[in-house]
Amino acid sequence: MPTIFPDVKGEEEVVALLTKLGLEGEPDDAAKKARAAKKPAGDGGEGGPSGAGGKAPKAAEPVVITIAQRNKRKFVTSVAGLEHHGVKLADAAKAFGKKFSSGASVVKGKGGQGDVVDIQGEFKEQLGELIATQYAVPRGAIFFAEAGGKKVPLFG
Repeated sequence: MPTIFPDVKGEEEVVALLTKLGLEGEPDDAAKKARAAKKPAGDGGEGGPSGAGGKAPKAAEPVVITIAQRNKRKFVTSVAGLEHHGVKLADAAKAFGKKFSSGASVVKGKGGQGDVVDIQGEFKEQLGELIATQYAVPRGAIFFAEAGGKKVPLFG
């Protein structure tokens, strides 16, 4: 037996100490509630539906694409909500920059808002198609935010 606890000798003393601490036997009500809260309500498999070991995407979380005009002919396309679908924003920004041959970066959210990927240029349709195919985001979860703030489904 290791000498981590030199004054405890033998397996019987370890069992007696665990019982004394309440770590032996039936779990109490608080432990049962904690275990029930940790168990997934779905199929019980690890990694969710993607099988990648990440969090399962929430079906209700939208991916919102917005376009802002910087100057007369310059635009910035922003994508919010990708992190809810298991997409790493830094990797997505790099892929978007390569695909559209433009600058793309992750902008940290302010005031409780989530992080956003900004892309230099106007890429509404191409970006929606790329998100749906490359990142397996359902087409029904991709929206375009119009000037008034109204979200319109991009595909539909």
